Parts: sequence; C-alpha cells; structure tokens
Amino acid sequence: METEAALTATGPVIFETLIDRIFETYVSTYQPGHNIDLRPSKIPNYDYAIHSSMFDRPLEEVRTKLIYDPSWFTIDVLDPYLNIRVESGILAYQVLTGIHRDRSNYPVCSRKDPEQIIVEHTSANPTGRLHIGRSRNSFIGDTLARVYRKLNYQTTVEYYINDLGKQAVLAHEAYLRDPTVNLLEDFSKHYAAINQEYQTDQSFRLLIDQQLETMETYGPHLRGYQQTFRHLIDVMIISELRTFRVCFDQFESELDVVYRDQTNQVQRLLDTPEFQPLLERDPGGYIALKEKIHGRSIVLRKTGGASLYLTRDLVYNIDRLGRATECVTILGEDTKTHNEALRMILCSLGYPHSNTPVYYNFVILAEGKMSTRRQNVVTLHDLYVRVIEKLRTLDRTAHLNEQMISSLAVSFIRLAILSKSNTRTVVFEFDRIFNPSAPESSFYPFYTYARMMSIIRRQPLIVPVFELSKQTLTPIVRQLVRQMYRYRSVLEEVLQTKQPNRLTNFLEQLCVHLNQLYDQQRIIGTSNEQELLTVVTAALHLMDSIENCLGLEFFSEI
Repeated sequence: METEAALTATGPVIFETLIDRIFETYVSTYQPGHNIDLRPSKIPNYDYAIHSSMFDRPLEEVRTKLIYDPSWFTIDVLDPYLNIRVESGILAYQVLTGIHRDRSNYPVCSRKDPEQIIVEHTSANPTGRLHIGRSRNSFIGDTLARVYRKLNYQTTVEYYINDLGKQAVLAHEAYLRDPTVNLLEDFSKHYAAINQEYQTDQSFRLLIDQQLETMETYGPHLRGYQQTFRHLIDVMIISELRTFRVCFDQFESELDVVYRDQTNQVQRLLDTPEFQPLLERDPGGYIALKEKIHGRSIVLRKTGGASLYLTRDLVYNIDRLGRATECVTILGEDTKTHNEALRMILCSLGYPHSNTPVYYNFVILAEGKMSTRRQNVVTLHDLYVRVIEKLRTLDRTAHLNEQMISSLAVSFIRLAILSKSNTRTVVFEFDRIFNPSAPESSFYPFYTYARMMSIIRRQPLIVPVFELSKQTLTPIVRQLVRQMYRYRSVLEEVLQTKQPNRLTNFLEQLCVHLNQLYDQQRIIGTSNEQELLTVVTAALHLMDSIENCLGLEFFSEI
C-alpha cells in the first residue's frame, strides 16, 4: 500500500487535511475567499459532511467538479449534505497505526498555547455523607476535567466552599454540641435536629440569625467557623470522593473572599455611574437589579451594606476569569436563577461569556427527590456498600479480591450516573447495573474488556499488521474501525456540549461492536489471526484511554 509515507507525513488529521485540499481547488475556482465547514457525518458509514449552504450551486454539480482519488474517498449527495466516506482499508491503517503508537495515551494532542481551564464542581455543604444526587455534580465535573486534560488543556479543578451563611452556622452549632460525634455515621442526624430546632424554636432562631448578622459584618471569630466547616468537608465529602477517584487541585471559600477584602471592591463597583442604570435602591441602601429573573428580584446588597452570597460569588468569578480562558461550573438545575443573574452582571461589567455553567438534574429515588433534612437519602456510601455486597454474591468462585471488588463498585456507580444526559433526572434502578448482556448496564463494558482480554491471553504474541486484507475487513470489522476512528471527535463533543454521556454512549457502542466480533468471527487459528488481533488490541488500548477519562478501572478477568 502506498499510503504509509503520506499518512505518517500528514499525521493524525490526514483525512481532514486531504479533504481540505480537495475543496481548495473547487473554492479557488468557484467561490474565492469562501470557507468550507467540514463536520462529522450523521449518516451511517459516512465520516464527514458538508451542508449545501456552503455552496453556490446544486450539490450534484459540486460533486462532479471535485478532483479526488476514489480509492481513498467516496463522496455522495444525501441532501442537504455532501457526505464523504473514507475507504475502509485507508481508514483502518490510520486508526490502527495511531492507536498502537500512542496506546492508552491516544489521542496525543499538542497545543502551542494550551488554554487555561478552571473546572469548579461539588461545592456541597457538609450536612452528612454525600448523597447520590449531589455526587452527580462531582462525577460530571471530574470527568470533564479528565477530558480537558486528555486533549491537553491546562486544567485546574477547584472546590468553592460556601462557608458563609445559615448552613455554616447550623453545621458549626451541631458540631459544637457534640464534637465527639461520629461525623460519617451520625452527623446528618445532628444537623437535621438543629435545622428542625431553627424552624420551630423562636429563641434559637433569633440566636442563629444574630450569628448570621455577625458573619456578614465579618467579625474576627469567623476563622473558627471556617476551620470547623473545612474539617467537616474534609471528613464527610473530600475523603468520600477520593474513594471514587475524584480529586481537587485547590480550594476557594467565601470567607477567603471576605478576608481578602474583595467584596468591598465589588461594592464600590455597584456605586459606579456605569452600573447605575441596572440597579434600583431604597433610601436605606437596599440594592437590587432592575430586571427580574424568572419573576424574582435579585438583591446585591442589604440595607446597612452587608453583602450577600451573590455578591461574594461575583467576586470569586471575577477572580477566576482573571486566571483562566474558560471557567466551567457544575450546577444543579435549582441554581439557574442565581447563575443567570451572575452572568448578566459579569456581562455588564465587561466580562466575556467565558463563565460556562453546566446544569444537571438530580439522581432521585423511585419514591421521589431526596432531602438531607428529611433524612430521605441514599448516600454514596450506602450505594457503594450495596454494590459491593452484590458483587460478592455474583463472585461464586471467589475470583475477585477485596481491592478488585471495591474498584469495580466505584466504577459501576460512576458509569451508572454518568451514562445519562446531564439534564435528565436519573431514577436510580439498582438492578440495572449488573446485567452483563445489556449494553446499557454498568457491567457491560467490564464484561466486554475481560472477554477481549481472554483472546489476548490465548495468543500473547502479537505482531501488529496495519494493512488489513479484504478477508479481515468484514462488515463487523469495518464498523468497529469506524467507531474507533470517531473517538477524538467524541472527546471534542464532550467538551463542546459538556455532556459526559456522549463518551459513555461511545463506549457502549464500541463494546457492542467488540462483542459482535467475538460472537460472530473466529480469531485464533485463522490465516488472518494477526490482523484481527491488531484490531482487538487497538480496541483494548482505546478502552484503556476511555477508562482514564471516565475514572473507571477495567480488569482482564472478572
């Protein structure tokens, strides 16, 4: 095959480059100065598509005027697109050489000036163990950060601690009443009791409200609140998330904003002439946005000058936008009003829309939404214990050790929660995790990986063959290779849409193709054995790369 030198010389974007060259001639002749928008095709068995709006004449006329090598490309008109298919042998050579070269690091991306990305997620209050609804925030944020890093963006993961406000005072009070309490087992009950007392006991409510006023005037005792709150977060949230392979690079807090005196800077901004047209105020100093958001008035400063959460959040975001090209924040659907106000203010202050919110719906029980206050929750730890117990009952031969069982439990839970679109509410169905033959189950990719590894164990000596024969390029292999080729574009889709389930869907389809290969095509002992093993090994390397992006751990035997 005469493609090797050309493929090596052009690198991993060879097909996009060659297609650009094909259209350069057309554009220079018929539409000088025009740019062609090349996109992934949505038509099965095609790789790229160009919309008819890109051209000044009918698509069939465009197709007949293109100059290209039909042994490399097929170009067909499927209105309203010109669809382009890279021929299977050429595509296979490109995919297999790239994956075998980079292995689990595939795709290796180089950027001259990597963008600075900050991903902020979790920011849960330490009122008890993290429940599975809130953990969705952590898994989405962690996965997006992993994909950013995979594509070579300079990425920092932050946890913003909301340690000013009623939740901080109540948590501090609950802890002071019994500092010996087992935080993981019993603190949620103490917090619920304190919250109930706040709702029903007027004298206690007055005491807490007085403490809140003291906090908002930034008294010197606030460091005690901060230390207690951070201790509770470390024990109940950070250590739990570390078990689930979620880590943070740095922490920022509302109190830190206060101690740096940055809120006063924002207060001064609110008093500038440029900002006045957006505001309304009363004689006592109450300041709010004139424009209501979802019918709600958005207050920026209380009477007397005390700041609010929105004011402090504004400071934090101004600081972040000074440190990064894009700031990605994972937020529950219930925070939309707050965040829309924040974005409107930032825009008015001259900051670009580089503060990207990612909204998600909660994971709920079959009987409805969970609440820490009502003690109606399934914690992440509860779920982890149940999955471990189920794995032990399935492991009848005692093949799995405790470390493997723990790792599988973490992986199954992450995958189950990540596999739904962010905006869809997930009704957690425990039994759906464990069906190895159902592509949508968490078990399926682990079963698939172990199945493929069983082939490699039977023939560990593999000499990669990248030029696949017609005997090897069966419809099953062609589908598998085309699926592997889509991997990089899927990673880019994840970052563009901020939807990790695009990657879980890709993994599911990859596993479907691999199981079809396993079930329908003999591999070991055939005349094209090494070619097929090259394909299988490439798919396993790709799964290793996906494993890192999704925070999973596959095993060669389960």
